[in-house]
Amino acid sequence: MKRFPFIIRTSKTIYYVTVSYDGSYISANNHFLDRFDCHGLIDGSLRFKDTIIKDDWPQVERVLDLCKAEPGKTFVITVRKPLSSGNLVHTSWEFVADETTNEIVCIGFDISLRVAYSKKVAKFDKRINQIVDGITDGLYILDKDWKFSLVNQAFLKMVGKSRELLIGKCIWDILPDDKNSSYSNFYREAVRSSEAQKFEDYRHNLNSWFWIAAYPTDDCQLDFFKDITERKIERSLLIESKTSYPPSLIVLLRVICLFLRTIE
Repeated sequence: MKRFPFIIRTSKTIYYVTVSYDGSYISANNHFLDRFDCHGLIDGSLRFKDTIIKDDWPQVERVLDLCKAEPGKTFVITVRKPLSSGNLVHTSWEFVADETTNEIVCIGFDISLRVAYSKKVAKFDKRINQIVDGITDGLYILDKDWKFSLVNQAFLKMVGKSRELLIGKCIWDILPDDKNSSYSNFYREAVRSSEAQKFEDYRHNLNSWFWIAAYPTDDCQLDFFKDITERKIERSLLIESKTSYPPSLIVLLRVICLFLRTIE
């Protein structure tokens, strides 16, 4: 223990141990001994993998082989170590072989809080996705680079794309402007003015009309996307019905328009 730097010998946050090439403990600092109740056990007979759960053994065996093959190079693993209470401690370790002592130096940290936080974030993200997928209108969020960071099922159904294909992709690549579209102008105006923009736009590649509302924030833009094609057809037919066309023709035109839309 005398060869350990003082800060490591007395650390209350860093685990510092040395092991042989077969993984047997040679020495450890007090923080490790206290945390895992190993006092009197670090005598060369206890192996590193004996103090972690069995599912993580392959990681330790692999990193020991790597240390033997490449002395001086650092390798990182994450393993779970059980306490006497039965609780598990999630730990992250850096292993590096020291050729001068024929030992492997291991520096570890407790990452249990980080793991717990990550699980809560993942649970929260799942809940958010469930909520947005329950919204019947299309909804998506764009980051500052106009890339999709969140999309709901309704929008995916409208554009015929998968979530994996859209997330991280630029909206201009997925829904490019064409001569009949001007939605990009409204989006950029929303960002420029920091004011919501609501408009109707025809998407030629989707053969549909959409009502779109863009709500800018400091670091993203929330957009609602509603298919209004049937409303447009009905409005057009209503206007036509006020002309001299007979009602039967108007009904026939309505059926033809809807039929053409379904087969395109």
